[in-house]
Amino acid sequence: MSTSRPGNKPRKDREAAEQWQGQWKLLRQRNRDAVPDTLGPPLVFSDRAASAAERERCGHRVGDHETGPHSRTVTSRLRMSCAGWRTVPTAAEFHEAIHRPSGTDRETAILLTWFHEADMAEQLDARLEGAYSWRQLVRALHRVGLTSGAAAERINRFAQR
Repeated sequence: MSTSRPGNKPRKDREAAEQWQGQWKLLRQRNRDAVPDTLGPPLVFSDRAASAAERERCGHRVGDHETGPHSRTVTSRLRMSCAGWRTVPTAAEFHEAIHRPSGTDRETAILLTWFHEADMAEQLDARLEGAYSWRQLVRALHRVGLTSGAAAERINRFAQR
């Protein structure tokens, strides 16, 4: 049994990943197309960053000035979903929420919006545009408690099995 000492965190993370993957395997024995609706732990997702070459291979043409903290897809989704906000969040704010969190209520609201509103194509495009790796996104969502429901199921499709 692991303890809560800091040196045991990687082991606990691996154990959580193995347990979640085992639960998914059991779920798939009953329904081969089943995907868990509880967000997997960060370790079951790739931490690989997207590149211009990967975007090209996928046919996703976007200028370098519309990637990373300036993701075209994130900008579009936030403008559509947050049109009624006093100040519409930017892709740069979303990027900060993922990569350098401050823990503010606004940051949580931005992540909540992405979690519930971004469809699968937008999630894929944002990753291709370098807004996040799957692991970075999942880590941020876990941090603010966004871990269940249909949105978690959508993201779980990108977990490594």
